[in-house]
Amino acid sequence: TTPSAGGATGPGAWQPAAPYRFQELPRAKIAEGKILRSWSRQIVASSVTVIARCGNLSELLANHPVLRGNALALIAAECGQLLQRYPHLNASPCAGGMYVYNDINIGIAIDDGRGLKVPVLLGMGSRPLAEVVAEVERFLVRYDANEISPADMTGGTFTITYLSRSGGLSLQPVLNQGQSAILAIEQDAAASTPLV
Repeated sequence: TTPSAGGATGPGAWQPAAPYRFQELPRAKIAEGKILRSWSRQIVASSVTVIARCGNLSELLANHPVLRGNALALIAAECGQLLQRYPHLNASPCAGGMYVYNDINIGIAIDDGRGLKVPVLLGMGSRPLAEVVAEVERFLVRYDANEISPADMTGGTFTITYLSRSGGLSLQPVLNQGQSAILAIEQDAAASTPLV
């Protein structure tokens, strides 16, 4: 797990915690990144919002023998599969390239009024759905009991923010250091329409 040429090194240089491989970017991509960074200083930060019409998803989740209404577990399991197909979303940009993580470790943001905690589901590329459901439920119980430890929140390579009961129409998630993407989902309470 040592960075190749172009990777950050030296005291104070950020290094990914999870095992990774360094992938060098072509010069054209490096130049494109420099242009995008220069533009980012001149424009307002933005995000993409997609209205997803999910029909009777709540009913399907409630009647599923494994999920038992747990949408967050379903989203985490699906993200684990998708990150295997699109590994550059399970990575971290760095000078001259990116650190592509070997493992898919998905943080699930939980905030039910007692402070934000982001416990991490480890090894999400190959976990059975029942196991994911059980671990998400365990983290939710531990959140309610204020028992999520710092160790539970380390090693994330991708984050999901799912605010199913917030009732808002706007969400601005914060990208964690060492990650290249975050999936934010919020449900419009009035319309029962998830926003992604």
